[in-house]
Amino acid sequence: MNNHSINICFRFALNNKGYKIYLLDLVMDKDENVARGELLLQLVNMTMPFGKYKGTVLCNLPVSYLEWFQRKGFPKGKLGILLATMYEIKINGLDELLAPLKKTK
Repeated sequence: MNNHSINICFRFALNNKGYKIYLLDLVMDKDENVARGELLLQLVNMTMPFGKYKGTVLCNLPVSYLEWFQRKGFPKGKLGILLATMYEIKINGLDELLAPLKKTK
């Protein structure tokens, strides 16, 4: 298990179709092969590959499960980065940011 340090900054712009999300910055502690623009899309498309919530889309994981990973350590690689990002989104009450991306599925 590996802990990831991630800082996420969002900017919002209101257009005539609703809220549009722009990812301004994503700073990770290690150089990983996750494109910044694709990170949020992966949160609404990728499913948990193992464990109690196997098959659950990452953005639908309960915060208690993400808190458990925060305490025990996130997995290495892309999945760990995605789970750590989802943890930050949920604990900061930013779940609504993913709603427009869910609609594009």
